[in-house]
Amino acid sequence: MSEKEKLYTPTKGYTTFTSNPNNPDYQPLHPQPPPQPQPRPLHHFQPPVADPTNLPKRPATLRCPYCQVSVITNVKYRRGLATYALAAFTCVVCLPFFWVPLVVKSTRDVIHTCPRCGQYIGRHDACS
Repeated sequence: MSEKEKLYTPTKGYTTFTSNPNNPDYQPLHPQPPPQPQPRPLHHFQPPVADPTNLPKRPATLRCPYCQVSVITNVKYRRGLATYALAAFTCVVCLPFFWVPLVVKSTRDVIHTCPRCGQYIGRHDACS
């Protein structure tokens, strides 16, 4: 046995590993990291689009017909025919409370506008 082999001979109970990758006992000193999963292709989520002819009372997600961008509409509440009709009816039935339909949001019309270009998109009438 050479001097070099004597120095590197392991003690009893230890296994020797060679640096030959073809050896079945080979274990690299720096193991390779596990393969990373491939990123999945991005699927663009299309939000539900509201019909501009049938808009709800709250802000709606839709594609603006003017700037062609998917937006959540801005809403403004305006007094309309239903508001004044309810105020007149309340005036006839109970005069002191004629003002209630004028301040309640549920009796007002809802105007939808695009937040990007500011164009009028549509309205929701309170009587519908």
